[in-house]
Amino acid sequence: MRDYPKIVVPPPGPKAKAIVERDEAWAARAYIKEYPLVIAGGRGPMVEDVDGNRFLDFMAGIAVSSTGYNHPTVVKAVQDAAGRFLHICGSDFYFESMAAKCLIVGQCPAELRDVLGYDPVIAADPSDPAGQIRHILAHVDDYQSVVDRNHAAVLERGTWDVRTRQLLAELEARGYRP
Repeated sequence: MRDYPKIVVPPPGPKAKAIVERDEAWAARAYIKEYPLVIAGGRGPMVEDVDGNRFLDFMAGIAVSSTGYNHPTVVKAVQDAAGRFLHICGSDFYFESMAAKCLIVGQCPAELRDVLGYDPVIAADPSDPAGQIRHILAHVDDYQSVVDRNHAAVLERGTWDVRTRQLLAELEARGYRP
């Protein structure tokens, strides 16, 4: 698969065009596509479209930590999870991963900082993100206070029962009675 870039037919090829046309005719417009790339598979930084064209994918992992395609550790983690159960909606029943406490690495939006009154995010190091993550994992106990503070902030502001009480209080303040 290291034979890239490789253009078999000018993109989008005939197979990609047919899939794009079918998608545009029948699929919801919830996600805007930037370009007519129809992925068949990939490995590492390479992606191959349905017509056999191969490209270096510079968008892989946008908004997530990019590990490339088919990274063995990620594939094993997904296989292990799927072997237990695979369900996307956390509103049907409880499962541990939805209740996990997390450390956020990236850049905090100003609006979130304003709501919480503090920055809940560990600033990402763009010069060595992999090294930063390795350091965090090797010293995870050093970050426990941030994790606990973030978890407490979510529980205080974000649970359904808290929001329901806030909504009822606001309605009562406006003269409505449940």
